Amino acid sequence: MLLGTSRLRTVAHIAAAIPCVFILSLLAKPILLLLTTPEIASNGYFITPFIAVSALLWGTQSIFSQVVILERKTKIVGILWVVSASLNFALNVVLIPLIGILGAAITTLVSFSFIFLATVIYSRRFMRFDLNSLFICKSAVASLVMIPVIYSLDLGCKFSTLIAASLGVIVYVVLMFLMKGFEKNEFAFFLQMFPKIRG
Repeated sequence: MLLGTSRLRTVAHIAAAIPCVFILSLLAKPILLLLTTPEIASNGYFITPFIAVSALLWGTQSIFSQVVILERKTKIVGILWVVSASLNFALNVVLIPLIGILGAAITTLVSFSFIFLATVIYSRRFMRFDLNSLFICKSAVASLVMIPVIYSLDLGCKFSTLIAASLGVIVYVVLMFLMKGFEKNEFAFFLQMFPKIRG
């Protein structure tokens, strides 16, 4: 039961996170223009993909870490985070003086990649479940199709950014259904997350 639930939670996380990474990366500059100043937007939008992917890895890692915690190996989780933080600090010392804020973004991605891989590898000692690589590929393909759709829109006004993001989500969901990206049990799990829709 735990194995199936963990897998479904991972699928739900990936199904939402992958298109979010694409949307945030594509719309980073207009989103930052809405939330910050033009100077910050023009100088910081290019690091958004690094941060978005890092967040995806962190979220997926947190699911696998539950397996380790259930096995009462919390000390290992702490050690992995200490190593990851140390790696982040060391790389920051080297890269930030060389390439500035981009170096900080790269070190963040590297450190989160480490904690993700280390947690996945260690958790597989106690529990194994298929991440469904075919599903991940379909999710990536559906997300890639969003790129020309979003870029075809005029992002000059405030509302166009929201429209572009919403249209991207619609395209993604439709394509996932057309490619049969969701299995029956996965779709049922999604409905359980939204009881009003299920009712």
